[in-house]
Amino acid sequence: MIEQTERNKEIVRRYQEAYNTGNLDVLDELLAPDWVTNAFPVSVLDQTVENLKVVQGMLLEALPDLHVTTDALIAEGDHVVQVWTVRGTHKGELAGLVPLGNSIESGGISVFEIRDGRIVRHHAINDLIDVIHQCGGDVPAEWMAFVHRAR
Repeated sequence: MIEQTERNKEIVRRYQEAYNTGNLDVLDELLAPDWVTNAFPVSVLDQTVENLKVVQGMLLEALPDLHVTTDALIAEGDHVVQVWTVRGTHKGELAGLVPLGNSIESGGISVFEIRDGRIVRHHAINDLIDVIHQCGGDVPAEWMAFVHRAR
């Protein structure tokens, strides 16, 4: 069981490294063809590995130095939990927000389900209110009381 847990954690490390280095072709081997995630704009594009690469490319246009740091990696059986911090500089349009050159930092948690050496499910929770605020978006002051800043 420990061996499987460590293999699954390594899959998540490789997944994150693919994003951080821009080597998105690695996703073809790490993601099952029918993987699902709640962190994908299905109203805009079909959820496929190829479209994931497109979405990541769009994100990198807005935040070209985007980098995710893994703060904790916890695994049990087929599940791996990643606590992460994302940092970048807002240099391109992001969700209609003009670039201000602001540095952004936000935290989140991802839960991965892995079967047969591939990610089959990804569930992410992050603080988009804080990201919108840091990118110059108009966020009501009372909403900012609920922001979960990365520490």
